[in-house]
Amino acid sequence: MNNMNREWQKYAREIQNRARKVQYTGGAGGPKGPAGLFTGIGGLILLGGGAMLLNSSLFNVDGGHRAIVYSRVGGVQSQIYNEGTHFAIPWLQTPIIYDVRAKPRNVASLTGTKDLQMVNITCRVLSRPEVSALPNIYRTLGVDYDERVLPSIVNEAQRAAFIVDKARQEKQGTIVKAQGEAKSAELIGEAIKKSKDYVELKRLDTAREIAQILSNSPNRIILDNEALLLNTVSDARTKK
Repeated sequence: MNNMNREWQKYAREIQNRARKVQYTGGAGGPKGPAGLFTGIGGLILLGGGAMLLNSSLFNVDGGHRAIVYSRVGGVQSQIYNEGTHFAIPWLQTPIIYDVRAKPRNVASLTGTKDLQMVNITCRVLSRPEVSALPNIYRTLGVDYDERVLPSIVNEAQRAAFIVDKARQEKQGTIVKAQGEAKSAELIGEAIKKSKDYVELKRLDTAREIAQILSNSPNRIILDNEALLLNTVSDARTKK
């Protein structure tokens, strides 16, 4: 393709040189009469056509941009054009210019909160394309790649952040629960050491809970009072 570009540039220069020669011949030193006039007009036409052809063969890449070329013969070319003026064969080659600077973009997304509610959040994202991957980006995503990629990336990032935050809260809750159980066991041990009345009090509370459960049951159950801790007449402290 580079050889084709060089041949095309050579052809454009030849057209310009011939146009200059024809214009010079049709001037004061050229032939007189209508033949010289027609020759001069033809030279001007050739010169204008060559200038238009040369102008359509050039494209500019501004600062902060990169360009790739799509060819009707070979498809998307792998060469990446930096800033400056470059040559492309008209009709056969089409330049595609990308802005590779970091650009801000607001992306709205529906995400969850700590209290398990769904809210709309707008995230501001700074993004830019990978320069070396521009040909592949154009093949798979096109020029408006950010419209297709950024919303899904933001949704996945917010979902991952929500899952991490939920796991952190569950971990913190487990730690607090374990600390509470350890503190409760410590307090129960201290209460038992000080007085055995605490054990009797807990037995009465348990008996009341069991009686409440059995009273709400539609079935009739006949069980031993000692097994169900319902024998509240005797004192467990007097048993040996």
